[in-house]
Parts: sequence; structure tokens; C-alpha cells
Amino acid sequence: YPAERMAFMVADAAPVVVLTSDGVDVGDVGGADVVVLDEPAVIRQVAKQPATDVADGERGVPLRVEHPAYVIYTSGSTGRPKGVVVTHHGIAHLTASEIDRFDVDATSRVLQFSSPSFDASVLEVCMSLLAGSALVVPTTDVLAGEELGSLLAEARITHALISPMALASVPPVELPDFRSLVVGGEATGADL
Repeated sequence: YPAERMAFMVADAAPVVVLTSDGVDVGDVGGADVVVLDEPAVIRQVAKQPATDVADGERGVPLRVEHPAYVIYTSGSTGRPKGVVVTHHGIAHLTASEIDRFDVDATSRVLQFSSPSFDASVLEVCMSLLAGSALVVPTTDVLAGEELGSLLAEARITHALISPMALASVPPVELPDFRSLVVGGEATGADL
């Protein structure tokens, strides 16, 4: 993202902590603590934590369904990007609904196709994890054409959310395991 956009989002969201990995330049985070998740000291600290769920008594503040789960920003195509706060209740309800609607279960193989900057990526991850299915994360950032068709077949993908442009580039391919396809993220032409 351009530095100006990042600076706006950081100032607007006012994060307290920024999670990152080694080698990623997070820029000016407005005074937030930066935790580098793959630093040896952080890895050791995480390994010391109990494997059990955190109870409300162990939190600084009890977690409530109306609390924000995350903030995602619009593209800003009509001006400045707008932060959208998604609550724990909202993402849980959407995830449960989509698991039911698309029949995602422990035998499913969900493709992680969407960019993390697109809200559909959260649905792909949550839907997969909460259904106990496999989340298939491609090794490349750009998936289209024969490469995407091969991945869908070879990874035995059962569920995917794919943009119309990417889907239109895929040549005909046998997908015997495929169960559900969501096409979105941009306008879909009648020919698709």
C-alpha cells in the first residue's frame, strides 16, 4: 500500500499492538508496540503459554461478542478508505451461516484464494477452521489460468471463493471433489 494510505489507516485505527514477521517493514505504527512473531524470544514466550483456552478471569477485560474482532478498510475508491469494525458476534454469525449454506465439514478442503486485505479472506479462514476442514494456502500470490485449474484439481479443493476475472481464465478442468463455488469481489458477466 502507498505510505499515505498506511499512515491514514494507522492513525484512524490507533492500534495498541502490531503483529508482524521478520523482514516486514511496518513503517510508522503511531506508538503501537510491535511484536515480531517469528523472533526467537517471542517463539519461546508463546511456547510457555498453556494450551488451554484463556478464561475471562485471565484477561484484562472480559471478551464480549460485541467487542471488535478486527477492522478492515475499504478500497477508498470513493475518497478516503473507511474502517469497518467487525464484531466477534458478526464474524461468528456469518461463519456459522456460510458453513451451513455451503455444507463445509471436516472432509472439506477450502482454498485460501482471497488477499488478506479483502474481507473474504477472513471468511475463508474462519469457515475452514470452525468446520474442522483443511485450509489450502497456495504457494504463490497470483493464481489464474491453468495454474489455478491445476491447483483446484491437484489439491482436491472442495470449496472456493474466486473472482470472476480469475475464474474466467481457468480452462475446462475435471474437478470431481468440488462442491461449492462462490464467485465475487467484482461484477460477474453473463458469459461466466
